[in-house]
Amino acid sequence: MDMTETIQEIAARIQTARIRSGMTIVELAEASGLNLARVNEIETGVVEPSLTEFVRMADALKVPAAELVPDR
Repeated sequence: MDMTETIQEIAARIQTARIRSGMTIVELAEASGLNLARVNEIETGVVEPSLTEFVRMADALKVPAAELVPDR
């Protein structure tokens, strides 16, 4: 799995966790302290989240960060 595929898989896992939790993308943005545009970019795989953004999103989703990272 190359880096682009990894970023896309992380994005998909974030989106799946958000939907599973019943949160809207707006609620995830608010809960993580990130702006909506940034969360959308991360969730769609347009940009790679920083470590801080990644951890904040995992915390807001109440899932272990490791759950959002694919096995290599």
